[in-house]
Amino acid sequence: MLENKDEECSIKEKCLVKCDCGIMKKIQLRHLILGSSKCCNVCRKHKYIINTNFIENDSYEKYYFLGCMYSDGFVDKDRNRMVIVSKDKDWLECLRNLVCQEISIKETYNKYYNSTHYRLTFSDHIIHDWLIKNGCIYKKSLIVDYPPCLPDKFARDFFRGLVDGDGCIGVYNGRGVCKISTASEKFATLMFIKLKEFGFNPRFNEKINKKKTKIGRGIISPSGKKHTISSDRNQWEIIFNGSHAEKFLKWIYYDE
Repeated sequence: MLENKDEECSIKEKCLVKCDCGIMKKIQLRHLILGSSKCCNVCRKHKYIINTNFIENDSYEKYYFLGCMYSDGFVDKDRNRMVIVSKDKDWLECLRNLVCQEISIKETYNKYYNSTHYRLTFSDHIIHDWLIKNGCIYKKSLIVDYPPCLPDKFARDFFRGLVDGDGCIGVYNGRGVCKISTASEKFATLMFIKLKEFGFNPRFNEKINKKKTKIGRGIISPSGKKHTISSDRNQWEIIFNGSHAEKFLKWIYYDE
């Protein structure tokens, strides 16, 4: 029981607290005293427990996940939200099972590219802070760097994540080809140097973007429709051909 009205008024005052997903929310002081949830409405809709055990110790899963986030991942700036988008639903399900099996994968259709994509979204401040610390930052595409804390022992797992997420494996003129592309020249350069240290001999190539015609803040598609984009950007590629591709693929897809 409250002894006076002043005490009753004080516990009804609202405090600004931070949800685990990063959203700031005002709640009454009495909810904090009683131990009530401080989750925002977004988190309240889908309560799930994120598995953070796999990043506590060095393992192939930890750095494979980092490579996947480097390739197809998005890390929010102001909230602890992370997103991975891919056309491969089975691959996203493997990552989902690593983080939390209860999270749903959303299906989206892109009319411009006439293709279906799948989206995995989750929030956790521990994984978010770990990704930032390891170079997977907000709006990373043009400025991402080689992971500063990546042990050489697990480099193959990181590169496997890159290839699975956004790499290219195929056959060209009867020869096997494996390619890793990035819009960050610095990241491509450091990858090239590191792969040389590991005994590989890839090609380093700058791919000039000629497919999109920049007009103001938009591009003109072949159908004549205007689509807004942020910028036209070139790509830097690390390319393995023939026996070099076979050697690299055997290195990253090793028997566990």
